[in-house]
Amino acid sequence: MHGASIWDNEQECSQLQAHLVEASTYMSMIPGVEYKRRTIPTGSDCGVHIEGVGSIVLMQGANHVSSYFYLHRSSFFMDSYSDHMPVLEVSRSVWEKHCCAGKLCESSDGIASVQAFEHNGINYINDGQMFSKDFASCEGWTYRPLEDWDGTTYSYLKQVDAWEDGSLERGDRRGLVVRVNRKIVVIDGAAHFIDTKCRPAASKNTAKSQTADRQPTTETERQPGLF
Repeated sequence: MHGASIWDNEQECSQLQAHLVEASTYMSMIPGVEYKRRTIPTGSDCGVHIEGVGSIVLMQGANHVSSYFYLHRSSFFMDSYSDHMPVLEVSRSVWEKHCCAGKLCESSDGIASVQAFEHNGINYINDGQMFSKDFASCEGWTYRPLEDWDGTTYSYLKQVDAWEDGSLERGDRRGLVVRVNRKIVVIDGAAHFIDTKCRPAASKNTAKSQTADRQPTTETERQPGLF
């Protein structure tokens, strides 16, 4: 069931968001009331669910707040890979040139060879980036050796299939197998990277792809029996 958009007035949405944040401590003490707040690059999303009544969810955009009402417990309150992602202010010069959205998409059922970028001694994979007039951002994904991962593994296409059938949250890259510096690794976590000190120009790698070219390129390698 889709939520109904409410409170078209931008000022009212922002005021409601502020009131929810302020009252969050008290709401958590009331039986049947659930509050959640999630940090994102543009600020934070938040919502409240009242048992038997419904849910109000406020989504923070780049320059506005959108509000939605649901007659049920919104999926916003489910556990999400993005619930505890840190937001790191890092120059786009560190991560922009390492965007590998195209290589992941073209890998189909193979293993994409991608480049990682480093921040504070940790390596990340930039799987897609976004630009607006106010900031540039990407999700940087950490990884570990294949032998240290005990969860489900995916090729690009199999992960997209998992998003489509609902067995994996859309956007969750954990379990994706890639090759970094000639070593097979598995994506295991993420952080938001944001640069608010620049006014980005348009880029051909701005969007994270959620579709796949089913013909692998020469930069991918198949690994029978891995997925």
